[in-house]
Amino acid sequence: MFETVTRIGPYVRDGLACRPYDARGVEVARRVGDEVRRFLPAVTVEHIGSTSVPDCEGKGVHLG
Repeated sequence: MFETVTRIGPYVRDGLACRPYDARGVEVARRVGDEVRRFLPAVTVEHIGSTSVPDCEGKGVHLG
């Protein structure tokens, strides 16, 4: 009857910096991809960028 909704907040601009790898980004990307495919099943979603490369530092993302 009820479903869980994952909220994705607005992009946060907090300056340029190189941040350590955070493995939680992989799970976040998977969940976002699942949500996109739920509404657009014919779409291919790929996780790209520094968060897709294990142990790669990058600009980071806000995971809450």
